[in-house]
Amino acid sequence: MVQLSLDLEPPRARRPRLIDAVKDVLLIHEWVTPYFVQREIERKTGEFYCDSTMSARIRDLRKARYGGYIVERRRKEGTDSFEYRITGKKQ
Repeated sequence: MVQLSLDLEPPRARRPRLIDAVKDVLLIHEWVTPYFVQREIERKTGEFYCDSTMSARIRDLRKARYGGYIVERRRKEGTDSFEYRITGKKQ
């Protein structure tokens, strides 16, 4: 006897990749910290990612497979943390 299995769950909406969400935040804002990116993504998606994950995705944006962006880094004044911004794409 053959039994059919029906999936009655509604299809889930496809979530954007984390790297795309990080890129969107960096393109909208001038200088941002990984913590700021983390809060923006959590506010928009409800998903929580740690600061180190945000830093890694920001660094990934420099790689050709993720767009080959020029990502500048500077130390945030008066702190030990860094801020990042996208200034263009590599040629």
